[in-house]
Amino acid sequence: MEIGAAVRQVLTRSVDPVAVVAAADRITNHDDTVRAEALSTSQFIAFGVAGADTARDAIVAPLSNALRGFALEPNYVELILGAALSDAAQRSAASEWLTSWRFSATPESDVIPSHAPHKTLCIIRAEDAMVDLLYQPLLVLEDHLERFFKTWAEGLTVTGARHFPRFRTWDPALAVIESYVARVCGAHMEPLRKPVANIRFGARTVAGAVTVRTKTTAFGPGTSAESFLESGELVRLDRDQFDPDLNLEMILNEVSTPIGSDDPADDEQLIADPMYGQVYQRSVFEAQPGIYGHTKIFEDEHDPPNLGWLRVPFRAVPRISVESRSELEDALTDARQLARTFGARHIAYRGQTREYLLGRSPRLLRQLYGQDDALEPSLISSGERRAISHPAWPAMWGAIVQAHAIASDVVPKEKDDISAFTRHEGDLIKLALAQHYGLPTPALDMTCDPSIALWFALHELRPDAPGVFREERVTSDATAVLYVFAVDHSIAFSGELGELSFARSSRQKGLFVPISWGCARNRAARYLVTAIYFKGAILEDLHFLPIAEQLFPSATDDGLLANAARFLRIRNGLSSELNEHLYDVR
Repeated sequence: MEIGAAVRQVLTRSVDPVAVVAAADRITNHDDTVRAEALSTSQFIAFGVAGADTARDAIVAPLSNALRGFALEPNYVELILGAALSDAAQRSAASEWLTSWRFSATPESDVIPSHAPHKTLCIIRAEDAMVDLLYQPLLVLEDHLERFFKTWAEGLTVTGARHFPRFRTWDPALAVIESYVARVCGAHMEPLRKPVANIRFGARTVAGAVTVRTKTTAFGPGTSAESFLESGELVRLDRDQFDPDLNLEMILNEVSTPIGSDDPADDEQLIADPMYGQVYQRSVFEAQPGIYGHTKIFEDEHDPPNLGWLRVPFRAVPRISVESRSELEDALTDARQLARTFGARHIAYRGQTREYLLGRSPRLLRQLYGQDDALEPSLISSGERRAISHPAWPAMWGAIVQAHAIASDVVPKEKDDISAFTRHEGDLIKLALAQHYGLPTPALDMTCDPSIALWFALHELRPDAPGVFREERVTSDATAVLYVFAVDHSIAFSGELGELSFARSSRQKGLFVPISWGCARNRAARYLVTAIYFKGAILEDLHFLPIAEQLFPSATDDGLLANAARFLRIRNGLSSELNEHLYDVR
């Protein structure tokens, strides 16, 4: 994805639905004077980013490119106006005008009016009716850019580094923008090649282009990567293909123990693990089995749990089987203690009615873990398993969320939380809520409440009608699993808008962890601490669990769900796709 397309994607999904309705009202007004004013070009928007004065041209160029292709999608406009305007003729006329409108002017950076804000990089002129339409998207983009410039400009000044371990953005478009800013600030966006020792996810690793040579060959010879590349289990990378929207780890050759190899510094062929985003020179990857840590070493160093281990890069995750409430509580206590040793700010939980494994080939498992029957948990995000093809769905869902927040009777006590939609937080909140209501995102949903995770482990949601599910207890002999994670505050978000809580996510005490996309489809598994297994019969002892009505309030109590139904009642390609994924539980 090129930078102009990434900027355009952020702008498009950040449009304020109220501004769309206001523009429609002005351009279809029967008063000729009002219409003339609405189509004038006397107004401008000041676009500015603190700390980006020296990068003026670098910022204005992609913005100009993005605005030239900026347009409102017809299905999106039809749904917005259909929920707001009752006059069919007005809707039709406004929709035709809005969807045919294109931004034609170029952002002006040579002459900045004296009354523009001091950080202004350029001004953007548009028809009066379109000024409000562009206002919120440009504020959101400004906030993203300011955050990225602060991170990279300050980070490089303090450390003098030219690399950064990993982006904290949550989708490909933002990763492309952050990478662009990083390059503008002087960072070289390629894998860190300098030898380095790390402690990540509670495990010690070493990395770098020149690995420490050892004489041991206790684990036997390695395996050629060619067959894995041909089957797609590994991905071949060119040196100039290290694109930010691949979501790769920015550390080269990270291994559990030093590996002897034939001068890896001269090996320019790179390969990547598409499940975790790890990048290796081919000679290092092929050197010997167990590049992610040999399972036998973990077995020798730790008392084995009663169900053995799950394997993730550089760690073995204990699998614990419990048969009673007291054993479950003991296992949870041990898991929390282990999670705290990782230094994580949040302990999160996820319940599943069954365990899923990645199912990679035995030969690859042997090369990764030294064990051809290693069990890798599959914690792939919904966005990687299924997708909505309509390009306007993020904008439409964002409009539904924002319209509900504006219409809410809850008054924020400390700040104007509605203004969050003009900042980067609003972009994230919309995505987090999409996950809770059934839309596919690059995230894995978790909860900070183990009793809620246990409910999901012991109850299945079965389709009862289009968009409607019923809850059903698992059978007494079914094996369910509760996963315990240690997650850092920088990757886990609640999806709440201050005092304006949204019923389903609030009731489920949800945490949104948007890290599993691109070539790191299973990255959430890196944060897994413990897996606890139990039979469905244990539900008889867990009287403290919530009930379905508490976790999934009806549309009567859940204003966001009711608002979605109002916006999506007109049938078109966009509403049909969204309705296929949104669901209620009765």
